[in-house]
This record gives sequence, structure tokens and C-alpha cells, in this order.
Amino acid sequence: MSQYETSVALTDAKDSQKAKVLSWVERLKSHFIAKKLPTLRLHTLAELLVRLERVEESGDGWSARCPSHPDSRPSLSIGVALDGTILLNCHRDCKFEDIVQDAGMLMSEMFDTAPSTRTAILPPRRVRELKPDATLADPAWAEKHANLLLKATPATLQQLADRLGVSIDSLEALGVGWCNEQECWTFPERNGEQEICGIVRRYSCGGKYAYRGGHRGLTLPSGWDTSDQPLHICEGASDVAAAITHDMRAIGRPGLKAGFNDLAVLLKAEPAEIVMVADNDAEGIGREGAEALANRLSTALKRPIQVMAPPKQFKDLRECLGEVVK
Repeated sequence: MSQYETSVALTDAKDSQKAKVLSWVERLKSHFIAKKLPTLRLHTLAELLVRLERVEESGDGWSARCPSHPDSRPSLSIGVALDGTILLNCHRDCKFEDIVQDAGMLMSEMFDTAPSTRTAILPPRRVRELKPDATLADPAWAEKHANLLLKATPATLQQLADRLGVSIDSLEALGVGWCNEQECWTFPERNGEQEICGIVRRYSCGGKYAYRGGHRGLTLPSGWDTSDQPLHICEGASDVAAAITHDMRAIGRPGLKAGFNDLAVLLKAEPAEIVMVADNDAEGIGREGAEALANRLSTALKRPIQVMAPPKQFKDLRECLGEVVK
């Protein structure tokens, strides 16, 4: 895809996002609580709901998938306080600020005391796209990761490599550790300054859960920044491992549309071509999410970003690359 075609695709994605927000605004005008909100609050709530997945009315508000953890069932509740404050509550105890960031919103937009700075409907341009900040990182996570890394053996890594269809070298590059107490593999996630900000556990059943107290971040394999090959931003650590196994340069984002702030900080001086890799999720959600994130990142970095997806018969990049090998 040429830079012109990429630019057109990103513009189309932005227009589509704006149309969805406007559609939600009209729906909210008939909601018995939301219709009482000032115009700015109404637009902010509409954009939040557009950015979330599996949104449904629930009680006095809405439910949706939480963007801060792998959420097969909607576990996030969204409501509105009497003063116009937007309320978010994850039944898996994800932190409010993490949910806001992973949904691609500003903290100030959640409260009625501060006017929205969003551009999907109204000017001015979003502040966070001009000066993004890296996710906070506590040094304790680096110490915890070091301990988990020591417990990983060639046998435990080989078991995971066989499950995922990737090489042991790729898992070592990701810094995969092992937790004896819970019998699970561990994946460190880093912020835009490449500091460990949280750790995700992966169980043999396929379940993935972040340790409490940390923040979701990026999957950064060792040596990711020592090549001038195109950089692929995949969704999740297993796709990154598959890409490394097949000699592709790749890093991972923590979710469908998540990771914008850390990516903007990390890649501000990246010279190589950047490619956002989409999953083939149901109803095109994976492609839409990747395009939305690429659009925001393209604006922040002031450069075009390609969006690619594997052929439709494959769920994700790992499945596609595994079939190529066969």
C-alpha cells in the first residue's frame, strides 16, 4: 500500500469514527439519564461508548468489555453521576485510570468540571496526541520479573513454544518467565520508556490475566530497536513471538486499540516503516480497531502508518504464519 493509499484509508477511518459518535449522540438524547447531560458531556460519553466493545444497556447505564484486561464477557459498567461525571467500574478491579487510558480517553474528560478537548466532534485538537506520556512504571515490577525469569526452564519454555507454534528463542526474547505457585507463564509489559510497568500471566488453558497493581503496556522483545526492517505492531505477545520466529521485526500492543501513549513515546524517533497488524475479529472489529489506533498514532508521529491484516481465513498473524510453514 502506498503512502497516499494509507493516508486515504486513515482519513476514511476517522470519518467513520465521527459518524459512529454522532449516531451514539442521537441515541443518548433519548436515554432517560444521558439526555440531561450538557452537550460536551454527551459527546464525551458517546465517544467513550464508541471506543468500547460489546456495549449494551444495563440498568441505568451500560455494560461493555473492559479494555484493560482480556475480557470475554462484558465486565465493565458505565454510568453517569448526577453532576455529569462519567463512572466506570470493572468487576475485575481494573483501575479507573487504566480503563480511561486503554479506552483512548483523557482523565479530565471523565469529570464535568473540565471541558472536553476532543476533536472527533468539536475542536481543539486532543492534547494527548501532542504530548503523550508513558505509562507509570514501578521498579518493583522489574524485580518481580527478574525472579520469575529465573524460574523459567527450557522445559517450561518448550511446552509453551509447542502450544503456540513458535521458537524458544522468540519466548526468550520476550522475557517469558514462570510462576511455580500458579503454574503459569509470565510476560513482562513495558511503557514507552521501555520500563516494566506490569506482568501478564498465561495459563495452560489459554487464560490471560494481569497481576494486580500493574499497568498494561507494550510487549518489547530484546533487540527490537536494532534493525531498520519495517516494524510490525501486533495485538498481543503470541503474535509478536510468531513474527520473531519468522524473522519479522515486531512489538506488541496490549489490546485492540490500547497502547497509544506508550507507542507515541516509544516510536517518536523510529526511522523505519511502521505497520499496524490487525486481527480478523468478528464483524471487522479487529480491522477497525487497528485503523483507529493507526490513525491516532499517525497524527502524533506526523507520518503515515500502514494497516495490514492476514487473509480472512486466519484469525491472527500467528495462525497465518503457522499455516505458511505447513
